[in-house]
Amino acid sequence: MSKKHIFVILALLATIGVIIILLFNLTKKENLKSPLVKDKPESTQTTQKLSAIQNEYIDPAGFKFKYPDNFSVSAAEKLAESIYSSLTLKSDDVEGKTEILVESTNAKSLDDWLSQNSKKLAKEKLQKIKLADLTAVQFEKDNKAVTIAFDTGGVLFTITTELKPKRETMLKLHGTILSSFAFAPPEIPDASSQSSNGAEDDVYFEGEEVIE
Repeated sequence: MSKKHIFVILALLATIGVIIILLFNLTKKENLKSPLVKDKPESTQTTQKLSAIQNEYIDPAGFKFKYPDNFSVSAAEKLAESIYSSLTLKSDDVEGKTEILVESTNAKSLDDWLSQNSKKLAKEKLQKIKLADLTAVQFEKDNKAVTIAFDTGGVLFTITTELKPKRETMLKLHGTILSSFAFAPPEIPDASSQSSNGAEDDVYFEGEEVIE
């Protein structure tokens, strides 16, 4: 075999070797990337949605609202004297939460409260809305939707919803609470039932006296 043939064979072998190495490296890179590629569809498939079924929460402070049943409402037990209610709405299915705070204020109106907090709200775009029959303002700050309403007697309602990571979902939750919000005075015991019970007691004791 001539030297020329030997060089050709060696060149072919070297070429084949380079091709094999390149193919091996490409296969290795694809194997390294494949777990990441598989993870992406899984994350996008997990869509966080609000349940179409709604529950109603009635607060002892005298208001009520509706919320999706894949959320739960927890009430703070230890409250300061100036706080009438402090609620938190959370879900195991949806990230983010909504907080509702009802407290007393020395402001005499919503405009007065806004004036007192003008420095804090100077950069915020305030939108006037309604919360039940109350005049309210709404704005976004620090990735949160905030609604503030004033009730006569110096009562301030603040509803705050986190907008991350699912902005549209949490805005929908915030809107559901606002649109269903209403005042619900605490139930008063039926006076007629009390009087009837009292009458029965009187009859009973009168009977005792007759027997004696």
